[in-house]
Amino acid sequence: MSENIAGSIKVRDLASQAKISVGHFGRCFMIAFGVSPSSFVMGERMAKAKALMANSNCPLSSVAEQCGLSDHAHFCRLFRRLEGVPPSEWRRQAVELRARSQSTL
Repeated sequence: MSENIAGSIKVRDLASQAKISVGHFGRCFMIAFGVSPSSFVMGERMAKAKALMANSNCPLSSVAEQCGLSDHAHFCRLFRRLEGVPPSEWRRQAVELRARSQSTL
């Protein structure tokens, strides 16, 4: 899943690859990872987004695209819901934290 995080990831395709039903796949996934397949994918997308925002100056629209989200607005809504702050604020804080940690070295 991580390799194709920018693309479309459908549970039915994953279940088909595992040669089991969608329902059984979802139950097994929940047991193995503690979250639903869709929650896992969203977590992977947000982790990639954070890495891109912390380590590059990519526009947020580009970050959204590289993480498989439909557009900038969709990305901002999801990020704020999951992280509690808008992505622009999270990026600012990450850059400040990185600058402070580099200045102490």
